Amino acid sequence: MTTSTRFRSLISAALFTGLLSLCIAPGESTAQTINIGPNQYAFRFTVNPNYGLFFNAASTRYEFRNGAAASVFGINADNGNLTNDLLFASGFTYRVPANNWAIRSATAPNAGIFFGPADFEFRIANGTPGWSMNAATGNSIFGGTISAPGGNSTNWNAAHSWGNHAIAGYVSQTGLENSSVPRWNGTQLTTSAIAAGNTNATISGTPSSLSFGGAASGYLLNLENPGTSLLFQTSESRISFSKAALQVAQIGTSGDDFVLRMGTTEKFRMNPDGNVAFGTAPEYGTTILAEKSVSGSTGAAVHGSVTYEGTSDVTGVRGTSITGPGYGYGVYGTGGYMGVRGFASSTSYTGTAYGVYGSASGTAGTRIGVYGSASGGDNNWAGYFSSGNTYVSGDLRVGSTTGAAGYKVSVNGKIVCTELRVLAFANWPDYVFGDSHKRLTLDELDTYVKTEKHLPGVPSAAEMEAAEGFEVGEMQKITIEKVEELTLYILEQHERIKTQDEIARTQQAEIDALKALVQQLVKD
Repeated sequence: MTTSTRFRSLISAALFTGLLSLCIAPGESTAQTINIGPNQYAFRFTVNPNYGLFFNAASTRYEFRNGAAASVFGINADNGNLTNDLLFASGFTYRVPANNWAIRSATAPNAGIFFGPADFEFRIANGTPGWSMNAATGNSIFGGTISAPGGNSTNWNAAHSWGNHAIAGYVSQTGLENSSVPRWNGTQLTTSAIAAGNTNATISGTPSSLSFGGAASGYLLNLENPGTSLLFQTSESRISFSKAALQVAQIGTSGDDFVLRMGTTEKFRMNPDGNVAFGTAPEYGTTILAEKSVSGSTGAAVHGSVTYEGTSDVTGVRGTSITGPGYGYGVYGTGGYMGVRGFASSTSYTGTAYGVYGSASGTAGTRIGVYGSASGGDNNWAGYFSSGNTYVSGDLRVGSTTGAAGYKVSVNGKIVCTELRVLAFANWPDYVFGDSHKRLTLDELDTYVKTEKHLPGVPSAAEMEAAEGFEVGEMQKITIEKVEELTLYILEQHERIKTQDEIARTQQAEIDALKALVQQLVKD
């Protein structure tokens, strides 16, 4: 009896026993028959009438249905074959005793999967094992030969004269164009790290490596001995690798460049003159080192160029040197005319463009965004601005790095200019000529000066020393105020003098009249 037949018999017996128990009433020993019509339930669950045993007349089968009235398990009523997949709930498996079939062919009952005392066996039609595997060790035994489209062990023996490995009990195989190249481990052929295809070969591993002259030590390509080398050569180019150097000779015809690409993107180029360029793709820019021919303003020992049409900032040349805080030059330029030159070609850009932009930051010490010095010439300018305005958002200090607090410009030294202009000053002293302005009388002024030793409203020498100078605009205002007050004093004196002159003239006229009268009286 086959396993499937035995399984169907067990299920049929179980169904029959269940139905029989339904047919025999309690206390009765005589069987009773429950007749059901086609497409009806033999019994069903009272809570959910979709559960139960149903006879499907259309399929001629017994069905166990679920809560949705769908068949979850069925048996053909004519031959007992299962009509649903055989599934096991979690934790349950299909278990086969030793020396029993697990699966066998319905048409060839001696062919199938047989579980022996210690081996899994794939048996052929005559009941002998075609392939078996030990359940404990995993060792396999083949009863025949392994063949592939390229041939079999007989072909291999004819090609290599190694003896008939298949007869010796070893696996022989050819036609491995798309799989791993086998290696002999002393007992049998095993998988190697080399896979050979029709057009390529690969080496797997971590890391995959190819070694010449010695064992690889974690390198993809290892040339261990100084005398070993690797050569790639075509009719027009030759590249050789050795332990000491990489040599490239005869790169194409005259004028051709040596180019390295990642995918289709060019990353390195060298022309026959020895000029090299890195990353000519727009996103990386171009760096040309050691040009042999330099003419006019187009030549450069190092040339960085970026062709970019996006909206993000990109860098033509960038230098970084951070050896430690306080050390390292990011960019150092030396030239017979210009050490470093910056130019911003902004065309229609309406924002701010910078020919040279410098900034410095840190957490301590002095930081200088741009520093310049010049010496040894007839005229030396540490900073020279030939056109445009000069803007300083912070303080401007000349002659000393320290300056007066609260002042935008501090000069430690003399200042000479052809003209100095002070902008309009609030509360200019025209108020002196108004009626509300009160000033001292000349007698009060005389007393104040003799006592204080300075004019009223004018800072004293001690006050000037304590303030470390004076405000030009404020002092100019005070000076004008005193000049205007002095003018008023002069005008007052002028009025007094005019009055005194008028009185003097009147008195002189009276004196002259008396003289004339006296003279006339004397004459008479």
